[in-house]
Amino acid sequence: MSTLRIDGGFGGNLFNVLQTAPGTVTSINSGQGNDTVQVGGGIQTLGDTSGGVVDGIRSPLIVNGQDGTNYLTVNDFNGSGSKQVTVTGFQVGAASGDNFFGAPTAASRIWPSRP
Repeated sequence: MSTLRIDGGFGGNLFNVLQTAPGTVTSINSGQGNDTVQVGGGIQTLGDTSGGVVDGIRSPLIVNGQDGTNYLTVNDFNGSGSKQVTVTGFQVGAASGDNFFGAPTAASRIWPSRP
């Protein structure tokens, strides 16, 4: 499979993205309403060891916020090692030298849609 498209419905939607398949571009269209996309799992607190690792993001992930107020959370609370990530208004982890996600290539990126 080279592409995976996920379409949210009406009202508030919650998407938890823990992994993407290598070589598969994943697109999330969040739908209408106020939506949340959590990459790497939900928000952790000190001592919580569940989730919070972005190493499973191994291919492009495109997030289209669509209508409403939308939130994107990228959580590597329980990740290991030192990582570099660049965040702009339109992309996360896509700059030269970024090694935040699970694949060491430029294919590991999040592209929130442009307004």
